[in-house]
Amino acid sequence: MSSTTDIGGLTIGYTAIAAIWITPLSILWFITFCLVRRKHDPARVGITWLKVLYPIWILALLFYLVTGGLSLWSWYGDSYYYSSSSERAINEASNYIGTTGYFFNNIANILLPITFVELIGGFFLCWKGPAEPNPIKKFSRLAILAWSGLLLALTIALFGVQLSFNVKYTHVSSSSFSSFYSEETKLVQLDGAVTILFWLTTLPLVGLAAFLVHKMKNLPFLRGGSFLVLACTILNFIRHTIGMAIFVHGTLGNIPLAVRTGSLNSRAVSLVVDPFFNDMLMFVILVILFALGLRKRKGLWLQPPQEFAYPAVAYVPATLYAPGQVPPGQQQPYPAQYQQQPPQMQQQQNLPAYLQVAQQQQQQHPQQQQYQQPQQPQQGSAPQDQHYYLPQGQEHQQPQQQPQPQQQPQPQHVPELQQHAPEQQQPPVTSA
Repeated sequence: MSSTTDIGGLTIGYTAIAAIWITPLSILWFITFCLVRRKHDPARVGITWLKVLYPIWILALLFYLVTGGLSLWSWYGDSYYYSSSSERAINEASNYIGTTGYFFNNIANILLPITFVELIGGFFLCWKGPAEPNPIKKFSRLAILAWSGLLLALTIALFGVQLSFNVKYTHVSSSSFSSFYSEETKLVQLDGAVTILFWLTTLPLVGLAAFLVHKMKNLPFLRGGSFLVLACTILNFIRHTIGMAIFVHGTLGNIPLAVRTGSLNSRAVSLVVDPFFNDMLMFVILVILFALGLRKRKGLWLQPPQEFAYPAVAYVPATLYAPGQVPPGQQQPYPAQYQQQPPQMQQQQNLPAYLQVAQQQQQQHPQQQQYQQPQQPQQGSAPQDQHYYLPQGQEHQQPQQQPQPQQQPQPQHVPELQQHAPEQQQPPVTSA
């Protein structure tokens, strides 16, 4: 009776672990449909893979939930109301559904590395620009697709072997179960190979994410997102490391002996410990990836949203000319003006608009520090080709006025210039 109670309690825990993640993940999945990206956006492909990953993982959790519910029905159901054939059918359905859930779990494990690689490639695309070729992105994409094809083939083979074993297991008696030891050994060996390959997949992903963080360390608008990707790859590495450690602990390096002696993992490890770490870490990874695709101010965008695309302000100094001289190409000398145009436009034409805004905002602060107070001209010198700068904050104190050719008031903030050039008429300093 105690063993039945223990198995029932562990099954309840198994069912609860699968159930608590379904609702929040379903909500996030529906919200991901709002993460619409334009064509040629750096995160477009990665977000698309993320949208496919969500329903696959939710299906795996749903199958686990149904498996736990059927197992609880079999354990706590009244045997007087159900025949042996009905109980046998419930157990058989539970095995089939659990095997299908494990298949979708492995499919999600295949899609997750592809999502990582595409998001990392989006960072490199945003950094280099779409016009410049990126060999790292191309090589990593081809490598992960080829490796995922191999994992998919092994996953399908494992699914077929598990279904075959479940059919033979439910149609034989316990006395003849020893004849299936060899098939169970093959099943455990294939499952272990898939588990180890999934763990090996996480190693280059962590290295690629660390390389991304190194390249984005000088770009504040991309550095935060690169740290999120690195955190996700590390969590995925921990998740598969725990799964592989549980498998090695159960087999003790000798799978045939472990199968024949029945010394595989205990029910507590199989029903509670392994599902908890597997499902919990996967949930955290999916939430972080969702936040990475949703954030706007420092997110992965080739063209930032309209409300965050602030143009930089470039200072254009003007030159004072002697009386009677007119600057070439102008009718009247105009004072210094502030024009909204990005500096070094020719050098930034090859950069994406995302990085142009970031660099312009970084250049705006040191340019404003270069503004100086107007210098006093020496006595007896002519004001030829002298530059002056507006004091900080003065452009906000004076009202904006257009230069009038008939009556032009003398500027009040340059009294020294009037002593040497009394006949010169200058329009007031304005700020545009």
